[in-house]
Amino acid sequence: MHVFFLLGCSEDTIKEKCGNDALHYLSFQRHLIGLLVVFSITSVAIILPANLTGNLLDNDPYSFGRTTIGNLSKNNNLLWLHTVFAVLYLILTVIAMRHHTSQMKYKVNDSVKRTLFISSISKDANKESLNGYFNEAYPEFNILEVSLCYDVAKLIYLAKERKRAEKNLIYYKKRLEQKREVATINPRPCGYLCCCNLKGCERVDAIDYYTSAEKKFEEEYMKEKETVPSKPLGMAFVTLENETMATCILKDFNAIVISGCRCKRELQASSYSKHLNVQNWSVTYAPDPRNIYWENISVQGVGWWIRCLCLNFFLFLLLFFLTTPSIIISTMDRFNITLPIYYQKGAFFVNYVIASAFIGSGMELLRLPGLLLYTIRMALARSAAERKYVKQHQANEVEYGVMYAWMLCVFTVIMAYSITCPVIVPFGLLYMLLKHVVDKHNLYFAYLPAKLDRKIHYGAVNQALAAPIMCLFWLYFFSVLRTGFTAITSLFTLIVLCITIFICLTYTCFGHFKYLSPHNYKVKENVDETDSVAARISESAMYVPKVLQTPQNESTPLDHKVQQSYGTVEDNIQTAEDSDKIYLVEDYVQACLYCILQQ
Repeated sequence: MHVFFLLGCSEDTIKEKCGNDALHYLSFQRHLIGLLVVFSITSVAIILPANLTGNLLDNDPYSFGRTTIGNLSKNNNLLWLHTVFAVLYLILTVIAMRHHTSQMKYKVNDSVKRTLFISSISKDANKESLNGYFNEAYPEFNILEVSLCYDVAKLIYLAKERKRAEKNLIYYKKRLEQKREVATINPRPCGYLCCCNLKGCERVDAIDYYTSAEKKFEEEYMKEKETVPSKPLGMAFVTLENETMATCILKDFNAIVISGCRCKRELQASSYSKHLNVQNWSVTYAPDPRNIYWENISVQGVGWWIRCLCLNFFLFLLLFFLTTPSIIISTMDRFNITLPIYYQKGAFFVNYVIASAFIGSGMELLRLPGLLLYTIRMALARSAAERKYVKQHQANEVEYGVMYAWMLCVFTVIMAYSITCPVIVPFGLLYMLLKHVVDKHNLYFAYLPAKLDRKIHYGAVNQALAAPIMCLFWLYFFSVLRTGFTAITSLFTLIVLCITIFICLTYTCFGHFKYLSPHNYKVKENVDETDSVAARISESAMYVPKVLQTPQNESTPLDHKVQQSYGTVEDNIQTAEDSDKIYLVEDYVQACLYCILQQ
């Protein structure tokens, strides 16, 4: 019934629940599906029969080689058919991606970058000195806000623990009022599951325990908050009045002047330049405030590189030993990595796409890592209140980057072998259809919405364009190996490749061929002019961690909530405690009824 519900979902329903980025992601998938539908028809109806007409390989009907381009002799004129379709695939991909980006509507106030992120500032800097520098160097520019960055990782941790203790305390106070019974808990990890009463595991009064825990975290929180101003990171967010001002400053700091054998920057003069270490500043556009993890911003330098290397090495081991499909292991001994373009190696990648379609999509639907983490957190809970807290906060934000990367990896494999091994395309279409349904399910029922910069979506479009170019490379290498460098098909493919690469390089490096790009450059006309300076200042306040903002009402009692369980239908509501979206469980029948009513 989930499938029927998702098929009946309108774009407005998905936008309301998952946000604009989910619509862009699903639209991208639909365009890839449309491409693969066309490619499947041409591959099965035209290219595959053309390959079968050859007699270069054995006539065994079960031979995989007969379905590949390797079955055609080097003098066969049907090789032109493959070359023409490879070029046609490239053109269709550009058209489809351009149509996709034309549907990506961004409001001007979302895309205008008025805030700059500055790093490598002197740690002795303060707001007054930064304001003084910009007022002297750019007197005609209006600086709305300057937000310095501090090491708030510990403060955020203490704030979360304090909030958690507060919620647990409210839970047991309400229970005392309703049931008139004093609850006791085992304050050790896994205390809720522990049924023994050994020494060191004595049960204590729940209200007393969480009252003391809240008081302890409150004291540590206030102490840490007082010390935060003494932990500057040498970074700042500077918000200007409009995009033109931000762009002008950005150009000044990124323009390099060559003087003799030295390259340097010519910056606007100011009496604060030396004190602020302006020559070493690194200036970029600021990311969206919702994409900033303030607890991680303090990780930099050598510590960041060590952490990055360790995490990636661990991830490689995890993916290599635990997620490699068994079908790949069983065929690895027959795969020669030095000849990936050899036509008979296409069977390996066909098996890979089939495994990704069924095993990969099934694993994404099960979300076993999330289930394992949820189970561990539930097992470590000390009380029923903590288990309720875990249930309410088990959902994570959508990881669009990972989803784009995995999908485009498979899409590139499909496109690279779509001409030399046309059998792979229908299985690629099957993979993309299953992937679309699974991702739509997870976006709606499992994940919290996330806000992305449009560069992520445009980056995915660029990566999709690399797939048909890889197809041309594969076809060119095969043509050279089979017919030689001077063959007409080889020369034609080489010319198309060179033209394509030339256009890509000149567009990327020099900005030429803008209208040949798949990116649509029309921006939605701006809304009403009610965007006042006061509203802009309130936006700039978002570049301050929540723990450093003026608190409004942090201790609002937990209202009655329905507990959330793994993998069930969710409804997104706004809690009174904070601005986080908490997804609570609803009855599965409601989704079915909603689907019926929609139809």
